Amino acid sequence: MDQICSEGQSGRLTVESFGAYTLRTEYAVLTGVSPSSMGTYAFYPYLGALRSPVWSLAQHLRNLGYRTICVHPFHRDFFYRSRAVPNMGFDEFITIENFSDSDTWGPYISDDCVARTMLKIMNTDHRPLFCFAITMESHGPWLEGRLKKEFEEGDAPQICNLDPQICRYLAHLKNTDKMIGTLCNGLRSSDRPGIMRLYGDHLPNLPQLIAGNETATPYFVWKTGSDSNHGRKADIRPEEMGGCLLEEIIKRN
Repeated sequence: MDQICSEGQSGRLTVESFGAYTLRTEYAVLTGVSPSSMGTYAFYPYLGALRSPVWSLAQHLRNLGYRTICVHPFHRDFFYRSRAVPNMGFDEFITIENFSDSDTWGPYISDDCVARTMLKIMNTDHRPLFCFAITMESHGPWLEGRLKKEFEEGDAPQICNLDPQICRYLAHLKNTDKMIGTLCNGLRSSDRPGIMRLYGDHLPNLPQLIAGNETATPYFVWKTGSDSNHGRKADIRPEEMGGCLLEEIIKRN
């Protein structure tokens, strides 16, 4: 991740929530609506999208001819995403039903399998593509026995002198880092230009790992080829993330 950040724009995403409320950040990134302006919807931002279509980055790109896909390796009806995702402009919703038990690393579908799924989509359809993935591998809780098999096989970082929960969390972050490399290498090897953005929807519920009242998470926006934002640092809000991506798409076109 450090290498990719040095090649594009990166910084802190000023997420307001801590340890939960993935939906707040997710909805803000896709719609440009800040959590503070959602009112009571901030507790469950998809309420509006359950009833009727809403403007989103996916809908905008679909209107421009993009194929729009949401990948979330969890149950499709959780948070009623199966109803909200189509109303936010996604053509297809890939969920846990599209994966198998062998695709897990710990209790959830691995980041590696999410990356390979996204690259398979990219390499089998040459239409313009917008793929939005919500990963699950590092999701808590990080209880004893979660990674027993992986630790026994020596595939986790040798950091067990730390708090056991932090050890398990960092083992997943190691895989997230590999996922970033897999996706970026896949984009580099494609004959089409590509843009990748990554952000944290909230910090983990591990207060012993977080300094003070910190809630911001890392993000980056990276693209293949030359990048005028090479090494640029900027702190942004979730509702500004979609605009960053659209600016890069406009530059490419």
